[in-house]
Amino acid sequence: MDKLKYNKYIVNILNQYHKLFFCKKRSNNSHKHWNKIIKFKSSNYSKNIFHSAFLKNFFKKTLFIPEKNTINNSKLNTPLLSVSSYKLVFFNGFFCKSLSDNDYGEWKIKIQKKNKIHTSPKFLIKSNFFLHLSESLSEDIICIDLEKNSKVSKPLYLIQISEGKENNKIAIINSRIHVNIKENARGEIIEHFLGNNNYSYCNNVRTTFLLDDHAQINYIKINLDNFNSYHFSNNDILLNKNSKFFNHIFTFGGCIYQNHSNIALKDSNINLLINSLSIPSSKQIIDINTYVDHQSCLCKSRQLHKMILSECSKGKFFGIIKVEKNAIKTDGHMKNDNLLTSKYTQINTKPQLEIYADDVKCSHGATIGYINSKHLFYLRSRGISKTNAKKMIIHAFALEVLKHISNKSVYDILNNLIISFLEKIKI
Repeated sequence: MDKLKYNKYIVNILNQYHKLFFCKKRSNNSHKHWNKIIKFKSSNYSKNIFHSAFLKNFFKKTLFIPEKNTINNSKLNTPLLSVSSYKLVFFNGFFCKSLSDNDYGEWKIKIQKKNKIHTSPKFLIKSNFFLHLSESLSEDIICIDLEKNSKVSKPLYLIQISEGKENNKIAIINSRIHVNIKENARGEIIEHFLGNNNYSYCNNVRTTFLLDDHAQINYIKINLDNFNSYHFSNNDILLNKNSKFFNHIFTFGGCIYQNHSNIALKDSNINLLINSLSIPSSKQIIDINTYVDHQSCLCKSRQLHKMILSECSKGKFFGIIKVEKNAIKTDGHMKNDNLLTSKYTQINTKPQLEIYADDVKCSHGATIGYINSKHLFYLRSRGISKTNAKKMIIHAFALEVLKHISNKSVYDILNNLIISFLEKIKI
């Protein structure tokens, strides 16, 4: 596509977003974020986003924001996870009372209009074009609190059901969630994205976490969007003294999936774990980005990001561990492992360290490769067929990400999902 046509499509998409924003009254906070979008138009980030060939189909289509609607079990085409939990269901970004539980135990849930609540700028760790789009177009904010000293055994299950409307249109679904885990509280959140039909939609998700002193949260995100969808997720996480944040991301669906996780370790003795597993196939594109800012001493962070790429899929990983001047005794490690099952796949990986303190222990690494021929030969020499041997090796590669899932039911569900997707890919 030549540059002139691309400029035409960019102008078209920005004009459509302009109409969507000004079609109704917006809060002051939304206007602040919209002004950021205007500034992004001429920025290098904006040019990198808009001059990407993989977004050309997105640029060509008509955008619309779906009306508030509901859904019941009879219209639900995709099964939910069979796990004991408190269910909180959203349909096209709006709360769905008919499928949600009436009781959430010790979890406190409030759904408020954004013009009635102030969101602090301290939750903006790194700026992002799609982050500001979500903040400017979302109308409600879902506030999730876990009170001081609460210990919840059942996870909170956030179910994000999305569906498009017709061909050549994209439903723009904006979601804004804020989670506050208060002092010495402990819980688990499972967020599950799924498509209810095969029409195009775009999930534009903005989530912020605040963990008070000694708080702990296990956050599992599972993406099963349909293969005509787009997903842009921006997560900003603020961690305070002695807190623990364990994040597990599993990406199976979507035409294009982009995830930004920005974490600030603001005080001492914080423990952070981020794991991700992506299994793109066909022409899927997966883009994983992390930014971990060690701002205080004696903190530990661990990251493991894995991709299994097949057919003509593309993957990208970009991660930064930053160690501030006063963050002595930091222990940070980041690794990205990529397994290619086709000569047509592409991967771009760039882990980085920015260290401004002495007496720290930090490392980063990346691996890219095909199935090991020696491993394959060993299994085949034991009478295992070539196809089954490859599947066993790929499955073993994926299992390392699962080992930190403590919930047995969730572990089994994710393991079965991985096996089912490995059965579908061509190897």
